[in-house]
Formats: sequence, C-alpha cells, structure tokens
Amino acid sequence: MTSSPANAAPQPSELSYASPTTASGGTGGTRDNSPQSTRQCWAWFLDEQAWTIEEKDETLTLSTSFSGAFLLRYITTVQGWIGRWTTTGECPFIHSHLYIARFPTDLQVAYMTYIAYANRVPGNTEMILKIVEDQASKLVADSGAGLGHDICFPTGASSDSCIRACRTSLLDQLARLQSLIIYQAIGLFDGDIRLRHLAEGRLAFLIEWSRHLLDSARQKFAASPTAIIDITLALQDGPMDSLEHPWYLWILTESIRRTWLVATSIEGVYYMIQRGWHPCPGGVMLTTQEGIWNAKGSQAWEKLCTENDVGFMRRFEIERLFRDSRPPDVDEFTQVMMEITYGSESFERWKFK
Repeated sequence: MTSSPANAAPQPSELSYASPTTASGGTGGTRDNSPQSTRQCWAWFLDEQAWTIEEKDETLTLSTSFSGAFLLRYITTVQGWIGRWTTTGECPFIHSHLYIARFPTDLQVAYMTYIAYANRVPGNTEMILKIVEDQASKLVADSGAGLGHDICFPTGASSDSCIRACRTSLLDQLARLQSLIIYQAIGLFDGDIRLRHLAEGRLAFLIEWSRHLLDSARQKFAASPTAIIDITLALQDGPMDSLEHPWYLWILTESIRRTWLVATSIEGVYYMIQRGWHPCPGGVMLTTQEGIWNAKGSQAWEKLCTENDVGFMRRFEIERLFRDSRPPDVDEFTQVMMEITYGSESFERWKFK
C-alpha cells in the first residue's frame, strides 16, 4: 500500500510503542517514558480526528450502480458477518478479542436470538420472530433514550470515576449498538410485516446510539494517558500484559468505528430501497490494510503496524485504494465499504482487473 496523504493520521512506524507501565513511573526501558510519549504512541488511532464524522452534503439515489439488488446484497453480507460471529466468535466488525474478558448480557441475548433465528423452521418461525420482537423491544426499553447520559467526565474526576463510566458506558454502548444491529438486520429485511414495522420505529435509536458511541469515545480518549490506561484495564477486567494495552485499545476503537459504519449503512440502505433516496450518512476513519484486524496477538499486531502503512484513513479517502492498492492488500471490511460507497462497477473493475 502506498504512503498516506499529507492530512492522514500519523502511522505507527513514526511512533514509539512506549510501555504504559514504564511510562507511568516504572522501571525497565530506555525509551522516552513521559506521559506525552505514551499518549503519542497511540495517537494514530486515538487522535480526536479519528472520531470526527466526515459529512458529505449529498443525496444518494437508486441507480445502475446502486440498484435495489446491489443494496440487498450488502445486507446479505452483513447478515453473513453476524452469522460468522455466532459460529466463530469474530467477524469484520466484532473482533475476536473484544469481549474476551467481559461479554455484556445484551449481546449474549442477541447472540442466542440470532442463532435461533438462523436455525428456524416453518413450524417455529412465528415463535422465533416473537422472540426477536420482544428482545429488541426490551433492549430499547432497558436502555432509556440513548445511553449517552454519562459520557462526559466532570472536571477533576478521579480515574475511578473514569473506570466506572467506562464499565457502564463505553463497552456497553458498543455491545448494545451491536445488539441492535443484529435485531435490525433481522427485523428490517426478514419480510415479516409486523417485524418490519417495529424495526422501522427503532431506526432513530440505531442512529442516536451510533452518535452517542462516537461522542463517548471522543471524550474518554481525550483524557490523560493515565486515564486511558485505567480505561484499558477496566475494559479488560483482569490482569493484562502492559504490551497488550495498545493492541486492545486499537481493537476497541476500531470496533467502535466499524460498528458505526455498519449501523449507519443499514439505515441508509433500508431507506434507499424503501423510498429511492437517502442523505449520505457520512463516514469515519478506518484501518484498511489487510492483516491488521486478524493479527493473532499484540506482537503480531505491532509488527504489522511498524513494518507497514496500516492505511488508517477517512471513509471518503478509500477511493484512492482503487488506484494505489491491490485487492490482496486491502482487508475484507474495507473492500465492502469501497463497494457500498462507490458502487459495484468501480469495485468490480478494480477487483478483477
């Protein structure tokens, strides 16, 4: 992959991976162990611009490149990802290590509900659709207006309060949004009239929770390096090698951004099919290089990041990948984003040239 544009975020090869342990006053290491150095080593995926929604004043309409069949194929892809997650524990927007220590109850319920739905037979379909309806309604009712009420750190807040907020907000917001995505992927596109009607009423929550999730992440990761380390430990919910802190933080932050992209695209696709048009939902940054998402551990991840351009770029910058990259160099999630953003003709011309 070619070098990033001038306005792209710093790449890991330009940064030192200082250990959070030594950075906070421990021993063992000759690197610059100041808090500023520690914060900088994570800057490429924690920087404020990484949470900025890139607006695009454009109305999308059905066309040859964005036909109803093409858009439904995207939904089939997302449903396939969810199915893969229920059988393998990972998919392109739910990382295999994201919930390795703590698996929020809401997502456990969505997991079991989707398995039941995927294995339905004519004799139990009505019952399973009722389960989907009830669990989706319960998720929204239990979450109030939108899970965003505790996203701000008060001035002078202790690291303990940051941890409590993170436990009850950031990871849980992500899990609940992913749960809602699962229910919406069923409800909007199953074909059952009642289920679709109820799912339409939840579309506003899908977008509201997506926005709250980005706002929450932006504010939390704008905190001091010490607070970021505390957040990591709280999310991991147990002992963790300090060398894994950057990797786990990247897993969390990349999962948040990818989940935002999936949630907003589901809404956009549904409305485009329903009424033939929809305002462009915008985009956020994502990591595009093949292999980074599927790295088997922190050392493999760091090696890939330091030896390669990770391709961390804005959604509407990925168009240059058609020109500058080969399909084997671009990861699965990014390829799907390229196709749904720029249409089937451009994507297929690039993939099969």
